Amino acid sequence: MNARWFFVGIFTFSTSFAQDDIRALAVPLHSEINSTSEGIFIDRDAPLLMFVDFVQQQDWDRARILANELLEVFEGVPTFDMHYGLLLMHEQNYEAAIRYFEAVLPLESNQFFIRYELGRAYFLTVQYERAESELLKVLAFNPAPSLKAKINTMLSAIEKQRRSLDITNRLKLSLLTGWDSHSVGNATSQIDLATNVLGTAISSSNKAPFRALYGQWSVNYALIKPTANMGSQELQVDYSTKVYANTDHPNLHTFGIGGHLFNQHVNKRFTLPILAQLEVSDRRLSQLTLSASYQVDLLTWGPLWVGANIGTQPTISFTDEATNMVKDTVGVRLSATERGLDHIFQSQYMQITLAGDENTADEWRAMVNRYQLSWEPQPTLVVASQLEHQWRIYKAVTEVPSGSSSSTVLLRRQDQVIRLNNQLNWQLNDWFHSTTNVLIEWQDSNMNAYEHNRFAVSQAFGARF
Repeated sequence: MNARWFFVGIFTFSTSFAQDDIRALAVPLHSEINSTSEGIFIDRDAPLLMFVDFVQQQDWDRARILANELLEVFEGVPTFDMHYGLLLMHEQNYEAAIRYFEAVLPLESNQFFIRYELGRAYFLTVQYERAESELLKVLAFNPAPSLKAKINTMLSAIEKQRRSLDITNRLKLSLLTGWDSHSVGNATSQIDLATNVLGTAISSSNKAPFRALYGQWSVNYALIKPTANMGSQELQVDYSTKVYANTDHPNLHTFGIGGHLFNQHVNKRFTLPILAQLEVSDRRLSQLTLSASYQVDLLTWGPLWVGANIGTQPTISFTDEATNMVKDTVGVRLSATERGLDHIFQSQYMQITLAGDENTADEWRAMVNRYQLSWEPQPTLVVASQLEHQWRIYKAVTEVPSGSSSSTVLLRRQDQVIRLNNQLNWQLNDWFHSTTNVLIEWQDSNMNAYEHNRFAVSQAFGARF
């Protein structure tokens, strides 16, 4: 097939990291015309020239509409592939743009602007070694000073990222005071595993809930090794002491050790937190709680991330007052950030299993739906509100009195739990922060004895070094 190569104008590329600022540079237009063997004529290239013009003028909406019509016909033509790659860059579909730039590059290896866009796409997908290689090749062409300055800025960012991958140490101290109208007496680890889908540990203690004014202090050490621009490996060690104003309730000491793996690419992220927590109460070992979960999210549409999670949390009791138990969860999660607001919706299936046949009355399964909204009224202030509903169905069927004292009926316990948790985080400076938490909980049950309301408030101050 005969081919002719010609140019259609001069482009200027923007070297900004934001694809919206593409301007022009010399761009070759490759057209395959006058091929009688395949019936391709000049008129057939008119839509391609129009598409190129739309990209030149940054008329992205019309460029997208026309590209959808031309993709099947012109895909594989270098001119189309290159400009379609620019359109994909504007749409922040960097990985797809890479495929088109890589296809064009062998045909136009001497064109530094293709290498520049390819290097920029590598940079935006956190492929720093490849980005550096392409950008250095662009510098070998001795480009214009403005373009050279932007390339050097990206290369400096890559070098800074390399230095940031050094292992760092973090020490956090915190003091907390609070009041709980329905405390079960279990301590809460201060290990920073906020992404753990299991939430805080559930105590296996069978003691009756009590009203409690308490104080707690904790120290947390973390060893952090970043693995990429948006990834890290963490090892954390934690100790906390919880002291009750009522001396009838023993103090609780909690030792914890955990790990946290996190990684994020342009359209995929995962997190894997693991935690072991040992609780000491009344100068004796009380329980050991282990928890592990895995969550993966995919960027599916616009700012919307869709993911799934699974987790397990066994608790081993060392006292006669408590029972070994396992908490298992599996669910889906939707999250999005738009207009400065972070939205998270999570729906989970949860079940509690206790050891021994005599404890089936305390075993339950539940559907848990949770919505969280957080925003930053100002850079140092984060406000978060979380609304949760649980529908618990217990395993055992219990014999309860009917309306008269002479008869009984079999009834399976069901609880409806609504929990509203509000939190205010104030970062006073780089090392000192304040956290205020207010929790309101309502529990309704088809067995009146299990109904209760709960109110808890706490204030914590922490220092990070």
